[in-house]
Amino acid sequence: MYGYETKSLDDPCIKAADEAVTLAASLLLPGNLVNIFPILARIPSWVPGTDTVRNAAHVRRWLSEVKRIPMEFAKKRVVSSHPESVARRMKLIRHIDSLKVRRSRL
Repeated sequence: MYGYETKSLDDPCIKAADEAVTLAASLLLPGNLVNIFPILARIPSWVPGTDTVRNAAHVRRWLSEVKRIPMEFAKKRVVSSHPESVARRMKLIRHIDSLKVRRSRL
């Protein structure tokens, strides 16, 4: 995603995805009361016995990390790239888009 490639299983993005999937799987187990009574998901997480609500919040945080890590990588790459090469790429993209428009008119 965004040109980000993982190098090993110790990659922070892989770890975040693994944590999110592990926690999400526990939320989908049969007998989870939130699956039976969805209104229970609205109970504040500070109420005793709302582990499911807390786990769901953790899953959301881990998933936001999975999205954030590649996006930060892409932002750093854009900022660190040479301005002239970026301008050339943008010019090439505009040229390709104009060719597509011309082709669609035919």
